[in-house]
Amino acid sequence: MNDTRTPNSPTRENDRSIKSESAVPKSYNREFAKHARLYDLPTDADEHSRLDLQHQAIRIALGGSNYPEPGLVEKALANAGEIGANILDVGTGSGAWAIDMAKQFPQANVLGVDIVLPNVPETRRPSNCQFKLADVNKDMSTFEPVYDVVHWRLVEAATADTDLFFYEAARILRPGGILIAIGANAVGNVPY
Repeated sequence: MNDTRTPNSPTRENDRSIKSESAVPKSYNREFAKHARLYDLPTDADEHSRLDLQHQAIRIALGGSNYPEPGLVEKALANAGEIGANILDVGTGSGAWAIDMAKQFPQANVLGVDIVLPNVPETRRPSNCQFKLADVNKDMSTFEPVYDVVHWRLVEAATADTDLFFYEAARILRPGGILIAIGANAVGNVPY
């Protein structure tokens, strides 16, 4: 049986995503997510600008692509056929990756989720790209198994239980879907 739900369909627990008052506390004139005990970085416009630069640097490292192994991603999205392809960007940050994917695959529904919504002007966001509040540590179990690509990039420090995340990512992927997981490890001593 094919699942025809889209990423914007109701979730299993009636969309219990976090509320929009998430980015309130300020320190050194920067905004931080008040409920995110694992995410120590700011969640303001300056941080989203930094994330946009990081996105471009990763694209350069990937030879101009939004993901490693382009053939696998294209095959996973092509397998969706008539029911339509769905892409989930977990920890979307500034939304740059989700927007790029929506432009590259206009036939796909792209959903970017994070603890704070990106401040993306409506004119810059393709119509097939949506953003939703969700916490990788609390809300993954609410997503339905409708995704062909799940993207999780540089979110490991904010993920309390990576084993649980990988379980949930596998659960919400359709057969033939792929998980793109890109992490970073500090090398040597990191001064604080």
